Amino acid sequence: MLHQAAVTLAHSVTEEEIEKGMVFPRVSNIREVSKKVAAAVARSALADGIARYTPPAGKLEGWVGRMMYEPEYAPIINDVY
Repeated sequence: MLHQAAVTLAHSVTEEEIEKGMVFPRVSNIREVSKKVAAAVARSALADGIARYTPPAGKLEGWVGRMMYEPEYAPIINDVY
């Protein structure tokens, strides 16, 4: 699973990023890259027979996306004076 995570992360770096000397994808793509890495790890766990849950066939990426935490913060300061 660790190997699959590393391979997926490495393949997420674009040619443009590599040309700029970057070894990791841009932070602005963190959610999409995280979803790809999580799906690859889940696929590996499923293949190894150690997954506790099996999403419906062909629905793994969607399931991973739905399970991801969505940070939604309430405003701390009220703009009404």
